[in-house]
Amino acid sequence: FGLVSLAGVAYGLVGMLRDLGVSEAIIRSRDDTVGFVNTCFWVRFGVGVFLYAVLGMIAIPFSWFYDRDILVPMLMTMGSAYILDALPTIQEAILVREFRMREVVFTKLASLVFGVVVGWIAALWGLGAWALIASALATTASSAIFLWPFVSWRPRLMIDRDRVGHLLHFGGNLTATQFLGWFTESFSTAALARIVPDEKVGIFRIAYVVGKWPDSLLGSVLGGGMAVASFAKIEHQQDRMRESLVLVTSVIYLAGLGIATVILMLADPLVLVIYGPSWHDVAPFARWITLGGAALMMRQTLRHWLIASGHASALRANQVRTAIFSIGLTIVGSYFGLIGITITSALACVFEAVMLWVSNAERTELGLVDWLRAFWRPLSVNGFVAAAILPVNLWLSPEMWAIGHLALGLVVAGVTWALGALLLMPGEIDFFMSTMFGKKRDPIEVKNSVDNSGS
Repeated sequence: FGLVSLAGVAYGLVGMLRDLGVSEAIIRSRDDTVGFVNTCFWVRFGVGVFLYAVLGMIAIPFSWFYDRDILVPMLMTMGSAYILDALPTIQEAILVREFRMREVVFTKLASLVFGVVVGWIAALWGLGAWALIASALATTASSAIFLWPFVSWRPRLMIDRDRVGHLLHFGGNLTATQFLGWFTESFSTAALARIVPDEKVGIFRIAYVVGKWPDSLLGSVLGGGMAVASFAKIEHQQDRMRESLVLVTSVIYLAGLGIATVILMLADPLVLVIYGPSWHDVAPFARWITLGGAALMMRQTLRHWLIASGHASALRANQVRTAIFSIGLTIVGSYFGLIGITITSALACVFEAVMLWVSNAERTELGLVDWLRAFWRPLSVNGFVAAAILPVNLWLSPEMWAIGHLALGLVVAGVTWALGALLLMPGEIDFFMSTMFGKKRDPIEVKNSVDNSGS
């Protein structure tokens, strides 16, 4: 885990440039022609090839810096994902644009399960750190395969040069924001790798991944997809935009806090079942990161509200403040080792969420009452979930029967969450169900007018 985390620093640095806002451009664009989508694909593919070459150039000096020669082949293998994910990126953006969230969720889960299975098999074969890389590549490659039947669009050699310029301009602020976000998160890993052994770096990275599940899973699926597609439809109706912001935030926190509550209450059996007893020290650190990640879920909603309403530059300004604050916190936390950097990472997540909310309060024109309306019911539902899991923790010991402990806890959490959501948040459940299973937008191929303006 420690070696892959180190390689992930360079991989993430170069990879920040790969999307260039292509997904957001497809989702919010009113252009339904095949030429536009194919232009987006070839821009994304070309950038992936270029970044793979860049990663190859920095791999050797990066391995020298950390005095680990194995990082070179690791980085070159990981970098192939820059090219592999060009196709699923476009496919998923098309589905999100058409409000086909059910297919998006299915393919994400299916590819994730496939990747985990490949990783487990590779680990059983004794591949060590390479098992993690195999898992990640299998997840990316299988995404395109699982998405293929749901999307009628197929890549064709069509490029509109005018649209290339527009895409690069649109993606500038988004890329800068993503780069600063990556730098903020990766600085902690880089600092930690200089002062502790690889094993403790691995503990931190696993804790970080587990703790960010609420933000990464639901933030990307619901916040990123559902929110930007919903907001793009009503971007010129400010009153509806504000109401939608409150509603989508409620939905995200209803689901996201459910995942966060499960991690907080069942971290010990969860880590034992997924990662094994050798990583049992991850659980307390994962709880700290989860607290920060729960606050950060709001970032996804506000981020895409700003994109849809034309205020993408505000994201960059907020990310600059967050980066400065986080670097300062990390430097202080490094004096206290692993626990210090873990706590400061959680605090940095909270700071980013608060600053984003404060800096955009005027733009959204939402008051404290509106935000309380968005938060109090999800907090109440998941408070009941936490109370329901507590007796399970008192009755069972994760060391004695981790699988049973986790399974019973998940069942109790699921039943309690479902009852609480139906009683306290029926409107939000209806909105979620209509988005997932309701009427979709016309697919891109319905307006199959091929552009002759550029090819």
